[in-house]
Amino acid sequence: MNSENTIFTGLHYARLLRDRSYHLEAERLFTKVATASRQVHGPEHKTTLEANELLEKCKERYVHVFPDRKVFQALWYENDGETCIVTGPITKPRCKDYERIHHIENNLIVPAAHCPVICHGLISASHLNGELGSRFRLSVSAGSKKRTIHEPEGRNESRFS
Repeated sequence: MNSENTIFTGLHYARLLRDRSYHLEAERLFTKVATASRQVHGPEHKTTLEANELLEKCKERYVHVFPDRKVFQALWYENDGETCIVTGPITKPRCKDYERIHHIENNLIVPAAHCPVICHGLISASHLNGELGSRFRLSVSAGSKKRTIHEPEGRNESRFS
């Protein structure tokens, strides 16, 4: 990936992946494109800057925080995953001046769409730890801590508490 045409095509394809909800795949390609563009064009070239900006946006992870289901940006986990450090709530248009850092118990957050997750301790449901890029849909019953994972076509639903 060292020609201008290849870099431009890679950037376009990564945008298409992101727009079609293949965020992890888009993030990997944006990483390669940004690296190649930096080597070919330099760090201040408009294509390099654009690739870096799109890569950073792809790396943002969002969660819904209960009970209000407000959207926050997840930053990292502490206490062996028991606490999620978030910033927000996120408003549209986004105003970072009003966002604050919060420490939220992990049982009060639900990953937003396209937020990659790793499930630990799935003894009776280990099949839910799919391959990288596997897609599941998670729903949470109102007023309950019961969460339902909707598996890809052809599989059954599984519940966990």
